[in-house]
Amino acid sequence: MKKILISFFVVSLIFIFGFLSRNFFVENLDSHLRPSRLDKANGNDTGEYKNKSGDNSVTTQVKYVYDGDTFMIQNNEVVRLLSIDTPEKNQPCYKEAKNRLMELVLKKEIILEQGNTQKDKYDRMLAWVFMDNKNINLLLVEEGLARAFILSNEKYNQEIIQAEKWAKAEEVGCLWGR
Repeated sequence: MKKILISFFVVSLIFIFGFLSRNFFVENLDSHLRPSRLDKANGNDTGEYKNKSGDNSVTTQVKYVYDGDTFMIQNNEVVRLLSIDTPEKNQPCYKEAKNRLMELVLKKEIILEQGNTQKDKYDRMLAWVFMDNKNINLLLVEEGLARAFILSNEKYNQEIIQAEKWAKAEEVGCLWGR
């Protein structure tokens, strides 16, 4: 019952916010990845993410997955998923996050979209990962396998933050499930 009330409250707030600031909501809905899982609960999920990439995207294939947020691509460059963090080895939820990332991207063609911050302190490429029109970074957060890890101003950060709030409230996945 508590989950239903929280969901109703959050959906009501989103509706009110969208109605009161319709221009903001409509303008950003078109440019965002896809409706949130809250919209899916209301039957409005298109199942499609929209890649907001400009000229800073590249198509490649994943060769190896190190953990839930890091993998190697065809040219042996290591990529770290931007604005999210998954558990490290020997931490709860590590295996689930790694296995899910493997299921999603290993040996598959993906699109990497770099953000404002292009490398981390370990010289790994920082990128948003898209496959089949889905933002994989966001999907892992929505599924409760990753948390927001915001280091700089990036275009999908608000979606990541909202997805984490939703996943926590709904107790989704191994990070937030109780």
